[in-house]
Amino acid sequence: MKVMFESRGNFDNMSKWLDKVSNANANAALGQIALEGGRSLASATPKATGETASGWKAEVTAKGDISEVAWTNGAHSESTANVAVIIDQGHGTGTGGYVPPRPYIKGAMDSVWKTAGDKIAKELVK
Repeated sequence: MKVMFESRGNFDNMSKWLDKVSNANANAALGQIALEGGRSLASATPKATGETASGWKAEVTAKGDISEVAWTNGAHSESTANVAVIIDQGHGTGTGGYVPPRPYIKGAMDSVWKTAGDKIAKELVK
């Protein structure tokens, strides 16, 4: 049995596409992801006073070829504890009691993570 492979043409189109994708910038998509994550966290945060829910901020940073999104909560700056995290994970009190967790961060971010990859891919192949 004889098997043959034949190729015609060149890889110019693929090379052009790879050059374009390798030089693309996903920061626009990351900005959209940052906003969605911030809105989702604010919406899902348990609200006694609303201060923690309104404290969410998102920032996209780029250094060289690495970009990242960070979500922070600046509410309750008078506290040494990260209030957003202790609401999510539970905590001990100063009088020996325990406040049980009210998990909300993972659930708030699940839908953001599910769509993030597609958004970044679409931005890169424009």
